[in-house]
Amino acid sequence: MIGDIGRSPRMVNHAVEFASMPKKRVEIVGLMETELPVQLRKPNIDVLNLPTFYLNWLKKLPSILYLALRIIIEFWILFYILFFKRFNQYEIIFVQNPPAIPLLPVLFLYRLICKTPVHVDVHNFGYTLFQTKNLRLKLIMKALEVFFVRATSSKIYTVSKGMASILRTHWKAKNVEVLYDQPNQRIYKKLSLEEKHKFLLGIPEFRVSDKETILTQANSANSSIERTFNNYLFVVSCSWSPDDNFPLLIDALQRYQASDSSEKRNLIFVFTGTGPLKAYYGNILTNMNLKNVKVYLKWFTTEDYPKIIACADYGVSLHDSTSGFDLPIKILDYFGCQVPAIAYNYSETISELVIPGQNGFLFKNADELKAIFEQVANHKFKSDWNFKSKSWQDEWNSVVRANL
Repeated sequence: MIGDIGRSPRMVNHAVEFASMPKKRVEIVGLMETELPVQLRKPNIDVLNLPTFYLNWLKKLPSILYLALRIIIEFWILFYILFFKRFNQYEIIFVQNPPAIPLLPVLFLYRLICKTPVHVDVHNFGYTLFQTKNLRLKLIMKALEVFFVRATSSKIYTVSKGMASILRTHWKAKNVEVLYDQPNQRIYKKLSLEEKHKFLLGIPEFRVSDKETILTQANSANSSIERTFNNYLFVVSCSWSPDDNFPLLIDALQRYQASDSSEKRNLIFVFTGTGPLKAYYGNILTNMNLKNVKVYLKWFTTEDYPKIIACADYGVSLHDSTSGFDLPIKILDYFGCQVPAIAYNYSETISELVIPGQNGFLFKNADELKAIFEQVANHKFKSDWNFKSKSWQDEWNSVVRANL
């Protein structure tokens, strides 16, 4: 992949499953901009870190020139790795799309010469992520993506039925199967009240006293842990990119503060992750000064991230799809921890994942999101959520392993 390994959970999950197969060795290729996920620290998983020394220099150039030169440089880096360092050494290549260019053209040549099967996992449509006002250029990028996805792939996987339908009908692609993300139950799991209490005590922002946190307190009479209901915790897993609809959330919080809700408990929002818009929107969120809303921006290690999700009452997804056909994997992290999702309803595809009343809420605008916050604040919410689903391992075995 030509992306940060730590921000590619689906590809990390693929690598782990391949590594769990008998006598298999896995090499994952990508950038190491963030901490390497702990699940990749296995003796039969090798990580090849792509060089990035040229990026700082290229960023000084005009955007079109930057893009063109970056594609050329990355093409030759990948060409060198595949045709010189690893020529004819792979039994199978598993790659994500996007980006289609320059990755798929190099793999097209490699498959042609080495006859190595290439499985393409389509997360989204790359041309929809291409930010340009030049319609002709965008159409060229789309045409290249359609051609190389079809020409390179031995097998194609998609994250949603809607995406698979587009590939089959409009792209005329063959060998397309839906591979739904599922909760990775090895990592994301429900915590007991005692485990939540212990974890929150270890975070200074959430520790109230030696016996109390923002959500829990120790009952000195019988040494038990009790849940308090003066605060509700929302975890917002985000990439701090244009894909996250922050303006809608900010608007909803302002409307919630101004509403005449009969009882306003504190809503505590923890924003995780990092990305290009963190400084801008983080500054707005932390300086809103809302009476009943508290905001924290906090980075969690790969070990602690699942725990803060499991402590939450709700997980919020602001994901706004560029294509309308991808699905945010962060919601599966919530479900694995038995936490209902509050998700932005960007298209019909999201209903393949979030079912209102069963595993969460959907909202289309700030008023609908404000109404959800009011339900929570007034303790008007379900407690019998249904998170039943296949495990990632079962899904992977039935779809991917069956095609190997």
